[in-house]
Order: sequence, then C-alpha cells, then structure tokens
Amino acid sequence: MQLLIIRPAYNVQAAVDAEFIVGIDVFSDRNDTATLIPMLQYLKENLPFTYRHIVADSGYESEENYVYLKKQKQRGYTKPQNHERKKKSFFQKRTSNIGKTWLTTKIQIPYTCANDRKLQVIRNYTRTSQTGYESQVTVYECEDCSDCPLKEKCTKAKGNCQLHVAKEFLAYRETAQEKYSNRSRQAVPYESFPFRWKEHSAY
Repeated sequence: MQLLIIRPAYNVQAAVDAEFIVGIDVFSDRNDTATLIPMLQYLKENLPFTYRHIVADSGYESEENYVYLKKQKQRGYTKPQNHERKKKSFFQKRTSNIGKTWLTTKIQIPYTCANDRKLQVIRNYTRTSQTGYESQVTVYECEDCSDCPLKEKCTKAKGNCQLHVAKEFLAYRETAQEKYSNRSRQAVPYESFPFRWKEHSAY
C-alpha cells in the first residue's frame, strides 16, 4: 500500500459498538458510500435488536444513506464531507469558485455568483447513483458571464456558469451538520476502531 500503484483489494467494513465488533463484511466497492446500507441490513438480520443511533464518518455521506436511515427510523450521525473544508479561509471567503462558495449547506434562493449576478433555474434532471438510487437535481445558470472579470477563475466552460443543486441532499446535510457539531462537543470518536486497526496492521 505504500507504493503509489493501484492494487486489487477488498473493502472490509466493521460495525462497532463500544469498540466491540458486532458485524463485519467484505465488499468489492472501492468507496464506503455504498456499503452502509448493506451493513445495516446485515446487522438487522443477524442481531436480536436494531440500533437506533448510527455513527459514520464522511465517507458514508450520501442522499441515499440519509433517506434510508430516515425510513428505518434510525438517527444518523454522519460527518458531512465538507465539514473540514468549511473551516478553511478559502471556503469562508466569498470567492468565485462554484463548488466551494455558491453551494453552501443552506439552501439560498436565488443564488448569486461572486460578481453578484443572479443564477436562474434552467432545467431539472434525475441523477442515478451506482446503486440505482435516483436523486432530483436542479440546474442554475448565471444570467450573463460574457463580460465578467471573474469568469476565468469561476469556470472553464465557454458559456455561462452553471450550478447543479440536489436540494434534498443539501437539506439532509444541513441537519447532519447540526447533529455532528453537537456530538463533536461530547468528544465522541468517529473512527477509533479503523484507526487502531490500521495502526496495529502497519497500514
């Protein structure tokens, strides 16, 4: 793993309760996002009870996982993927980068770019994930970028800047941010088992 080459490997997932492993499984998915629901289903089938509080790090954040936890009436504590990035000065300052400034956790309508120009809705479409989950996305486009002095820093597109917004996902992320912040004050570890496992395995 120390060499900068890609090697075939499996994704081992472990569910932990008070640092005791209560479930473990192996997946072929290279990221963690698609493993949360199968793991929770595995626990439900093999344990005599159902966990009501699910703690997961940012690698498990997705609209599909948020929706699943809500339907199962399980309270999720998922670290938003942009949590650490939001602390940095470039995120907090109002620059012209679409992905880091316009798209905040708060759903603000209408959106405006770094040059204070409005973005209008031009279309909606359905985005399908690798698991088949469908989410609704709204596309916003800047009214005119032709003479904007910030365009080169904002987008490489020939036309106007666009912003793709999954509103339902943003609403879930906002709730997750609030719950994560409250839980972080209690010093609850999110990855204590994986960190120790990697440490003892000389990962």
